[in-house]
Amino acid sequence: MYAGSELLAIGTRDRVSFELPDVLRAAGDNGSKYVVLVHNHPSGYAEPSDADMNLTGSLAELCAASGLLLIDHLIVAPAGDEYFSFRENRLCRAAA
Repeated sequence: MYAGSELLAIGTRDRVSFELPDVLRAAGDNGSKYVVLVHNHPSGYAEPSDADMNLTGSLAELCAASGLLLIDHLIVAPAGDEYFSFRENRLCRAAA
């Protein structure tokens, strides 16, 4: 079941800023138990940055502490046919 989506922030060409609790609030507002985070890399390369890696780990911990589950963090590139999935690359483990 899809509960909804929310735009949390609009960034510049090389960064975006938002507060992790905003993700929890959005999930709570939608009655969700699961979170999928998606953002783009305007550079055209979907490979995660160090900041993306750190964000995913921090968000997964915060979600778990709040009774939510981070299912995946997806990074898409402008062409639309390139993406990076933290779950597919075993960097975001969803519980069974």
